[in-house]
Formats: sequence, C-alpha cells, structure tokens
Amino acid sequence: MTAIEVLPARLRRAEAAEFLTRNGYPIAHKQLASLASSGTGPPYSIWYGRAMYRPGDLLDWAIANDRPVKRCASGSAQGPSQ
Repeated sequence: MTAIEVLPARLRRAEAAEFLTRNGYPIAHKQLASLASSGTGPPYSIWYGRAMYRPGDLLDWAIANDRPVKRCASGSAQGPSQ
C-alpha cells in the first residue's frame, strides 16, 4: 500500500519548491521568488510578509508551463549534460 502525503493548506516558498521538485518539476525557491517578482510564477498570497502557495495551484501552474522534451536530429533528448 502506498503512503499518501498529507500537505498543509499553504506552503512557504522553500516548501513549495521542494513540493514541485518531488512531483517532477525541479525548481529552486530563489527561482520561484524571481518568477513571483515578474508575475509569471504560480499564484500565491502574502501572509504576514511571506509568500504562501497552495499545492493545487503549484501543480496546475507547473503542468500548464510544462514543455515537451526537445529532440535533436539523432533522436536523443536534448538538454544539459550531467
């Protein structure tokens, strides 16, 4: 039986980045801050001076902004080498 992760209703920015990364959308909390300042990141609210994200909003945003993997002429995935 698979354990179900229980999440709080709102996540702080670092927790939001960890949540997205665990769900296949790797991102740093500093990148979320940058996206928030430009207005292109996931929706959030401010609670006592802290950005708070709802898990569902994070996944909706990540899915909407997901891009297909680019392929080069040889057919292998194109991206940074690791």
